[in-house]
Parts: sequence; structure tokens; C-alpha cells
Amino acid sequence: PSDISRQDSKSRDNILQDIFVSVSSNISLHAIGVGASGADFTALEKMAASVSELGADGSFTFCGLSIATMSAALSSASSKLTTTRTEMLSVNRDSKREEKKVNMRSRSIPNAERNVKRNIKGVSRWSYTPVNRDYPWKQIEFKNNGSCGFDIEVDPFGFGAERLAYLFHEVDEDERRVGKSMVAKESRYLQEEETRMKFHQGFCRTQTRASLFAEKFNHAVEKTPGLWPNDKEMKNPTISFLEGSVYEYLAEDGKLCGLLVEKLLQGKFTKFNSNNGYVHKLNVGRTIDLQVGEVYLTDFVQDFSHWVYFSTDQKLLLCDLQGVLNEEGRHPKFELTDPAICSKPEYGSERFGNSDMKLRGFRTFGRSHKCNLVCIGLGLPSFGTRKNRTVNNGR
Repeated sequence: PSDISRQDSKSRDNILQDIFVSVSSNISLHAIGVGASGADFTALEKMAASVSELGADGSFTFCGLSIATMSAALSSASSKLTTTRTEMLSVNRDSKREEKKVNMRSRSIPNAERNVKRNIKGVSRWSYTPVNRDYPWKQIEFKNNGSCGFDIEVDPFGFGAERLAYLFHEVDEDERRVGKSMVAKESRYLQEEETRMKFHQGFCRTQTRASLFAEKFNHAVEKTPGLWPNDKEMKNPTISFLEGSVYEYLAEDGKLCGLLVEKLLQGKFTKFNSNNGYVHKLNVGRTIDLQVGEVYLTDFVQDFSHWVYFSTDQKLLLCDLQGVLNEEGRHPKFELTDPAICSKPEYGSERFGNSDMKLRGFRTFGRSHKCNLVCIGLGLPSFGTRKNRTVNNGR
């Protein structure tokens, strides 16, 4: 293509976008201009800028005719390319993780016929407290009085992209169950470290961050006049995330292991959206009449993801929203678990586990999200556009 043709410039941008879609953020374009002062390298600069705007690694360096400057630029580009290659190899290794061989438990099997294993020796319970970054764990009491251990079904009843889910109970010293049924989660993969520090911490960090976002979103909805129900006896649905804790124990081989345990949700479990673009069917279920108009209760969940995107200056996307809608009474509640947070490179080095799809998650969500009256009420721009008006961020 020509360096000066506007049509060819657009063609180059389209090619770069196609490459970016294919390889996600694992693309680096480092252009080096070598020539006399005043030489026109606009085409190279624009190509590097296009890659940067996509959220990948793009740069342009003008070296003039200096061998020293050229050498430094080549060395820098080589280092960055090596980093990209290392990250891609790491992703490839992760994609080859070996799954555990398990038998999924049928819901039709009676409780008395389900196999369980018990552990009452050396069991402790821990909560995640992000205030202390060096060691964000605090030992806490068991959930029920008299408990000192747990039993867990041998076969999982459910699974997600990263974890298996088992029915779990606390037990006393006589191995009798105490309290309500709960859910215990562990990795689907043999290579994952099961201790609270190395495996569960990432999920706890993500869910804790999601809980903070939910509190601010609920407050933003409550303070937005356009989203006030016309029937003063009615309330908009609130969103919350389950609070989990880690039960640490010694396995039969002496290995220190941990289970992330949460409340067992009652009702129909629904995945409302995901980090790969999936959106649960829209315009179904119960509605509520607001000052902006009639909306579906599930609109609030979809718009929650949209709201997080703009309230974080388009750096984070909270998605993979799944759980139960409790519609009893006049105050419906969404109880959610296992969210995913996708982050952009400019957010920093922090990554939110294997479910952080980075820019791919933003793109797929943007393609599938449909704005509605809740988005309008909160002042949210269309997804993918620049933040060009005031957004109620819950502060």
C-alpha cells in the first residue's frame, strides 16, 4: 500500500485490527524510522499509534542517521518482543493444563447414597482481608457452634471454567453435621496449587472487588431519580456477591490444602452474562415500572457490567455474572458468585486470574451488550465510546 493514500491507510488499520482480534493483546509493533532529519515517517507513526489505541504494545522511534540511536532502538524492540513471546508461551502452557478425572454426581441420587469424606483433624477457617496486602488472611471461627471439621461429597455436582463445586457441611467432633448445606469449590486442574495463598486468593480478590462495585452500583441506582419506582412500595433489585471463606486442612498425603466455601444458593441458578460475550436471553421475566419507563429486573445485572466499565474510566469490566434472583416480597435481590474482571493494560500489572480475558473480554461484551432504560437513567454512554457525559458512579 501507498504511504500517503487515505484508502491504503484505512486498509492498514483494518489489517492490524484483524491481527489483533486473532491474537488478542499478544501483538507488538515497534517501528523505527531511519533517515535524514525531516524525513516523513507518518505512516509508521500512525501504525504504531493504531496498535496502542487497540490496547497492545506499539511504539515508533526516529533514529535519524545515528548508529548508536538505531542500536538502542533495536535493543529495546528486541526486549519487548521477547517479553511478548514469553507471555504467549505462558498462555500456551496454561491452555494445556490437565483436568482432574471426576464423576459428576446426579441430582437424582438420594442423600443417603452419596459418598462423602470427612476431615476433623487440623481444620481451620480463614477469611480474606485485603487491607493487609502482605498477608491478607485472618483465621476465624467455624460458622456453626460446636463445629471442628467438615464433610464433603466425593463427586462434584457442578463445575465452571476453573473450578468444581461440591456439597459441603461443617461437622462436630462426633462427625455429625452442623448447620446448613454449603458449597465447596476447588480447581478443575491437577497442576493448580490448592492452598489458600496460591489458588483461592485470586478468586477471593476478584469477588471482594466485585462486592465493592455492587455496593456503589446499588447506591448509584438508589440516588438516581429516573430509576425510582413509580409505586413507592416497590424497590429496585439490589446486587450482592457471596462472601466466602477458606477451610484449610491436611490431605491424606500430608499436603496442606484448602477449599473455598460459600453459601448454597437456593432457586434457579442463571448465568446472566460471561467473559466470552454470552448474554442470557433479554426481555423476559418480571418487570418494574420506573420513572424512565418499564424495565426488566435482569436489565440491572446487564447494566451493572456497563456501569463498572465507565465508573473505572473504561479500565475494568466486571462480567461472568451468575447466581440467583430472589423475587420474594417487594425487594428483589440478585445473589451472585464467581464473577470475572477483565482489565486493560493501562490498569497496571494486576491480573484477575485466568478468567481475566483482557481486551478480548471488552470486545466480546461490547458486541453483545444492548443498552436499555437503566443505562440511560445512569447516564452511561454507549459501550465502546469515550466517556462523554456524567455517569453516576455511586459516590
